[in-house]
Amino acid sequence: TRGLAEMTRLGLALGARARAYGSATRERRSWGFNLDAATLAGRRVRTQLFFFDDHDDHQSIAGLASHVRGASLQQSRVLLRDRRSRRWHDRLRLQWGYVFKDVEYSASARGTPLLQGDRGFLSLGAIGDERDSLTDPKRGIFWTANTELARTGLGSDVDYLRLYGQLFAYVPIGPLVWAQGYRFGSVPGENPLLLLENRFYAGGPTTVRGFEQN
Repeated sequence: TRGLAEMTRLGLALGARARAYGSATRERRSWGFNLDAATLAGRRVRTQLFFFDDHDDHQSIAGLASHVRGASLQQSRVLLRDRRSRRWHDRLRLQWGYVFKDVEYSASARGTPLLQGDRGFLSLGAIGDERDSLTDPKRGIFWTANTELARTGLGSDVDYLRLYGQLFAYVPIGPLVWAQGYRFGSVPGENPLLLLENRFYAGGPTTVRGFEQN
């Protein structure tokens, strides 16, 4: 009992969950490991440690494949929580962390490497959710705002600042619901291969229906 209390006081991985995952399709193969702890040193700060390894045959760019592997340490804290409505959820959450990626492009999944680089950056984001339902919202808004700051001192080959945000609004109009989404982003670089893995894509069931994925 005393040892358990000491672990709680020190904020070690008491109650942490470990999860491994893997998936494989014709275009993509990925695997990873995730360690998740709900508290840190007695504070309600969620901490997540990821290790990942992804192979992707880019169908939008014929004959190009990528291999991205790395690790990330992310933390998040709930600033506002809704316990009054039928749906208990986090109304406002702040998250931050560090990510390191080793990125390699090749002519095919097993071809000779064409380009290789490292990305190391700090991330900061906020998530707001005022929807009345997670799966079938009738009213409310959902938004996210994220930024990535990459510097050579953080393990990156290049310095850059990436910005991204999105907003979804749901308005009931009689028996119908008007849903509208907006996304905006900015990423630097004139070299088309500089940040290929961080480009913005649209198309598919989660963005613009009727258009092909990405």
